[in-house]
Amino acid sequence: MRVRRAVEFIHEHAGEPLSVADIARAADLSVRGLQESFQRILDRTPMTYLREVRLRHVHADLLHADPIATSVADVASRWGVRAHGQVLQRVPPAIRRVPAGDPPPLTEMLLADEQAR
Repeated sequence: MRVRRAVEFIHEHAGEPLSVADIARAADLSVRGLQESFQRILDRTPMTYLREVRLRHVHADLLHADPIATSVADVASRWGVRAHGQVLQRVPPAIRRVPAGDPPPLTEMLLADEQAR
């Protein structure tokens, strides 16, 4: 139940600066208790889960954005993703693979945006 509260808090506040302590406090858990519960139930740390949620939001926003007028950096920053070089290494495989005919995958958009700078 407390992990569910933590997950809901992450989804509701994904665009805000969050720490493990913030998430633990929202779930009424200690930081250690939150980390152990996430690892046991979700097989990842709270911050990894937060990063995945943020990347999914970035991906969704980019899919619906005007590619001429939209900067990947702006969209990523809106969701709290600051280190664009590291983003490419952490993009979940499900986001990286986009079926043929769909907009380019997030990794290609990030690379193009960084090359344009």
